[in-house]
Amino acid sequence: MSIAKILVPLSGSQKDRVSLETAFALAKRVHAFVDAVFVHPDVREAMPMSDMPISPEIMQSIIDAADAAKKAAANAARESFSMAAARCDAKIVSVPEKGDTVTTTYREETGHLRDVMDREAGLSDLVVFPSMAGTDSENVRQPLIDVLTRQGRPVLLCAERACKTVGSAVLIGWDGGAAAAQALTAALPVLEKADAVQFACVRPDNTSERPLRDAKEYLSLHGVKACETLISGPKLSIAEELLETAEASEYDLLVCGGYGHSRILETVFGGTTDYLLSHATIPIFLAH
Repeated sequence: MSIAKILVPLSGSQKDRVSLETAFALAKRVHAFVDAVFVHPDVREAMPMSDMPISPEIMQSIIDAADAAKKAAANAARESFSMAAARCDAKIVSVPEKGDTVTTTYREETGHLRDVMDREAGLSDLVVFPSMAGTDSENVRQPLIDVLTRQGRPVLLCAERACKTVGSAVLIGWDGGAAAAQALTAALPVLEKADAVQFACVRPDNTSERPLRDAKEYLSLHGVKACETLISGPKLSIAEELLETAEASEYDLLVCGGYGHSRILETVFGGTTDYLLSHATIPIFLAH
């Protein structure tokens, strides 16, 4: 079990740099290859749907404007890639390879992000998505959900700002549910390389489907020693307490289950989820 290939979709926005630096930081720790993909829609889709006839001149002007926007976004994505690779000492290669240093490639794909992820995510070990803070969060939400549920791949959701390290000190949101267990096993390659691992136990009703003892024994068999803390949520929501715990102890990664029926998931992708995802100050590792 390892993380050998990390997929990073790019959009040409300012969030690309954070996504890339986050991916490179984690790749450096687990010795992974980073596949950076700029995704852009077909410029012909810029044509408005209308029953009214549109003159060839207007049609061409719309296509030209869409093409110019695409080229500008592609230039921005390439610049972000080059700067992030240089800053993180990543080796740019022409074909995928894995070595002692971080290796990476940049390429471009035409289509909608959701469709491209359907094609690409299945043969990736981890997919990195930008922060969902801001007005463009809906552009990220559905592709992220699809990768988790349809492709069954874990995702890494970035914070608004890049972290110097990712996976050095890891906080695991644990409620004993199947989703939490799946996230734990999916994150194992990261946990094995971490310097510190802690369980944040979510027990609003003091019950657990899988005892924490079993989870700690599982990690111990893989050479991972973990401590624990209890989050009961008397004052704050569970999401707020998870973030508060992570920030207070300077963790650089939060591991949670994703999209199921556990209490963590109802918190993460239910009413409180938007708070957790849009206010996260550290990357969040999610698995379904």
